[in-house]
Amino acid sequence: MSQLPIIDGFAAVWGSRWGDPGRLQVARRGSLKPSRRVRVSVNHAVSLDVVQPPVFSEDHIGLRVRVQLADSPIARCVVDCMRRGKFCAMSYTRSGHPVTRTLWTDDGQITEVLTARVIEVCLTEWPRQRQSVARLTSTPTWPSDPRAFEKLITILRQRQGQAA
Repeated sequence: MSQLPIIDGFAAVWGSRWGDPGRLQVARRGSLKPSRRVRVSVNHAVSLDVVQPPVFSEDHIGLRVRVQLADSPIARCVVDCMRRGKFCAMSYTRSGHPVTRTLWTDDGQITEVLTARVIEVCLTEWPRQRQSVARLTSTPTWPSDPRAFEKLITILRQRQGQAA
């Protein structure tokens, strides 16, 4: 088995607003803490196996995540898609009911997340926070497959069909 590159990115960007107009949400530095087991997925639909649990850190930008996927056909497709510009962002899912406070501004209601547990990190094309990013930090050691995106879509559709 070959070793896949490490994925590095921001699952949350501090101060970045997301949600519907008039009912926006925002996370502040220190508000998001990873749970003991954090799932890694693509578009919140397909779980990905990892070599080690994701590594989380905070800086002035946001909640940074570094993760290395375990070598598999799905993971190779994901990495190839990232090299082609797909799945170039991250998102997260929080558990239960976070501690929040409501702020009122000229833009309407903003819910500020004060404390929440991150239970999933997701590679996606459509992040809730547009400023989030995901990138590969090294070059994969396996050859590129020009049909990787089509393969991944087929796998996603098959898995969704099994869940239905």
